[in-house]
Amino acid sequence: VTSKDTVKIADFGTALLPFSDFPSEEISRGVGTFDYLSPEIFQGRGICEASDLYSLGVTGYQLATGSLPFEGSSMLAKLDKKLKGHTSSLRTFIPGVPESFETLLARALEPDPLRRFQSAVEMRRAIDLCIDEIRAKESWG
Repeated sequence: VTSKDTVKIADFGTALLPFSDFPSEEISRGVGTFDYLSPEIFQGRGICEASDLYSLGVTGYQLATGSLPFEGSSMLAKLDKKLKGHTSSLRTFIPGVPESFETLLARALEPDPLRRFQSAVEMRRAIDLCIDEIRAKESWG
């Protein structure tokens, strides 16, 4: 986040590009940033649009809390939490956070890609609802 509150994202290591084939062997060679990779990648199930939205959910969680959603003492511990969807509630960090925002991030970080947002348009609608709720509140805490 810049001094003018502009958010810049620099790592799209495994983003799924339209009309591209993503070779699954790239994952085994270490392409991408572990904390942002979706669970299905580690299960050998390939990636889809929901995989990119998972990575966006990790980014959103980190921007809101200052922490990654799946912390652990090792990559294996983090992977276990990632596969089970065990993360700290946003209310741990932001007590007055709107429920719609907590629900949005929980859905984006869902381990099962079929239970996540299926498109960026669908996620955008949920974000718009959160923005409306946030604007309606005087403060988060």
